[in-house]
This record gives sequence, structure tokens and C-alpha cells, in this order.
Amino acid sequence: MFPEVPDFPKAIEVQTTAACNACCIICPHAQVWKEGLRGTMADHLFEKIIAECQKYQSDLRLIPYLNGEPFLDPNMPDKIAMINEQCPESVVEISTNVSMLDEKIISKLYYTRIDDLRLSIFGFSQQTHEKMMPGLKWERVWANLMRLITDPRLRQQIPEINLVMIAHPYVPEEEYMQAQEFCYQHGLKFKHWGFLDRSGNVKLFSNEVRHERVYGCEQHRPLERMHIRVNGDIILCCQDWRASTVIGNVAEMSLREIWLSPAYNKVRASIYRGEGEVPEICKKCKLALTGGALSQ
Repeated sequence: MFPEVPDFPKAIEVQTTAACNACCIICPHAQVWKEGLRGTMADHLFEKIIAECQKYQSDLRLIPYLNGEPFLDPNMPDKIAMINEQCPESVVEISTNVSMLDEKIISKLYYTRIDDLRLSIFGFSQQTHEKMMPGLKWERVWANLMRLITDPRLRQQIPEINLVMIAHPYVPEEEYMQAQEFCYQHGLKFKHWGFLDRSGNVKLFSNEVRHERVYGCEQHRPLERMHIRVNGDIILCCQDWRASTVIGNVAEMSLREIWLSPAYNKVRASIYRGEGEVPEICKKCKLALTGGALSQ
């Protein structure tokens, strides 16, 4: 009915905390926070997720964050350490707005392994950064950034650090160039990604996308990646901020049972074969493919 689905996801995003402090103008978090889910994932749920991942760890990317700031979870270093211990063959990815990476947190990260650290810096001057991420103070973010990238012990432990900026009319072109040069000087990778309105969830700006039919996903998320909310709900995609498509809950079923379930396959069939009603978030998504049904 659609391209082959592996026995287990290739990547799993786990929302250990629903909190974020950045209030980014390119993100719906501030609005969704008022409407919906809050808090921190129960320890037993996180432990259950990581325990099941042990069996599939050699071909797995574990991402202990989803639509939030991971280091607002006070136990995040311990959770990364748990992943390292139980799934030593898995790739660990973290994305952060840098505001919480103070000396105390960095010292705890000495005892963890992060393979891919992504730093969301959406402006490279105080004026632009605080316009794009108004919940944060530039001085604190900059101090944390410099502390992190000049710490020789931490740099040895993290093979890949990416500085991420988003294309946006509020960001002057020269700031992208400044950030790229900064990355070159300090041995970081620079990522300049296009703007996504999170499937229509960002109200201030829009990609003005509306598809009547969808025949795939540019990032293959329904075929490769699982997204777990703080309450254990499995949603289709990180763009589904309001959990419009909930496929199961890890408290009730195993990850593999949910991944291979008729409910998940029904959603995949709607996206890849045009069978049934495609999820609304896909119709509004810039990354949706619309070039025609895939052959069996």
C-alpha cells in the first residue's frame, strides 16, 4: 500500500517536558501552551520507552525532546545518561535554545554522550535575537554559547554541533553571513533552514499551503520517525502541535505494536496512497508531497 515500513522507527522524538521559554515568533508554543498539555513525562513512561529501544538500538536515533526546550527538564542530563547506558549504540540528538546551558548543566553533560547537538540561535545580534526569541535574553544566550564552544572537555565529547538559523524577513542577510563565519572559526556546522509555519499553527507568518491531496512526506516521517508527547500519546508528526492525529499511547501498548498497528497503517495509506481522508496537518504542510500516488 505504501513504501516499506521498518519493524521499528529509525528515530524517536520524546517530549520529556512540554515547557519552553523562548516564545519564538516562528513557533506556536506560546499559544499551544495556554490551550493544552503541560508538565514533565512520568519517569516510568520514559523508562519504558528506553527499555524497549534497547532491542533496536543499533539502527536508532533517540531524540529526547519534542516541541519544547529539553533543558527545562531538570533531569535531562540524567535521562541522556540513561539512554547512553541502555542504548549505547544509538545516536543521541538534542536541540536547544542554549538559554539553560549554564555552567551547572554543562558540568553534568561531562558524564553524557550527545552525538548531534543543535543550537537554535534565530538571530545573530541582540536586536534580532530578542525580536525572534523574545522570551530569552541575548546576553545569557551568548555567554552560554561561548562557554559551551570553548569548553575543551565538552567539545571532545560532542562530535557534531550545529548552529541553526531560520530564514525569516526579520533576520538581516548579513547576520546569516556572520553566523556562518562564526561557525567556521569555532569548528561548528552552520544550518540555514527554511521557514515552516508548522502546518498552519504559526499565525503571524504563513507558508500559505493548502493541499487537497497528499502523496508522501519530504522527510518520510510516517515511515521512519515516531513522536511521543509528554503524556505518552503518539502523534503523527512534530508539526501536530495540537495533537489532532493521536495513534496510540505508550502506557497502553508497546512502541512496536503502535508503529505496526492498523491505525498507523491507515494514516500512512491516506498519505502515501490517497486512501481515505489525509490528516489536516499534512494538507497544510510545506513538506507534503503532491506529485501523484506511489506505485505499490
